Amino acid sequence: MSQYDEYSTPSQAEGERLDEDMDEVQKKQMHPQTTRTTPSQAEGERRAEDDEK
Repeated sequence: MSQYDEYSTPSQAEGERLDEDMDEVQKKQMHPQTTRTTPSQAEGERRAEDDEK
């Protein structure tokens, strides 16, 4: 259980691990609202939007 100490629930830890395993291509293919789960993901999408302008 110690591996989950920094999280409030095991499912949260598992969700973040899945996000880390996902590569950039997969993130771009998914809908923005489903991928915007962490600040770093939101920042990446903001940069992509700026590039399109």
